[in-house]
Amino acid sequence: MQGDPLLPPNSEKGHPLERATIFSQAFFCWLFPYFVKGFKNQITEDDMPGPLKAHESCTLGNKLEKAWHYQVANNENPSLLKALLTVFYKELSIYGLLLLIQEFIVKYYEP
Repeated sequence: MQGDPLLPPNSEKGHPLERATIFSQAFFCWLFPYFVKGFKNQITEDDMPGPLKAHESCTLGNKLEKAWHYQVANNENPSLLKALLTVFYKELSIYGLLLLIQEFIVKYYEP
């Protein structure tokens, strides 16, 4: 990881969201230092943190490769869609549930 030219210089410190408490995550308090810095000076790319460990291409690529090899080994017709769903089903389910709540419950009570 160290010296990777594709990652921002601050990626060695880790992402602030990884160190944030539940309260800080819920109310986006971990962003306040960036707001203050942006208010005082213009924010550059070097000021921004690197990606979350879970969002790094190496991590996601390894998960997808493992799911793909499972598809190839266990199915006559492997499906990339099934491999993608295997890797990202949790995130897709959460986003789908939030969209369902927004569309059917919140919009129902709008004037």
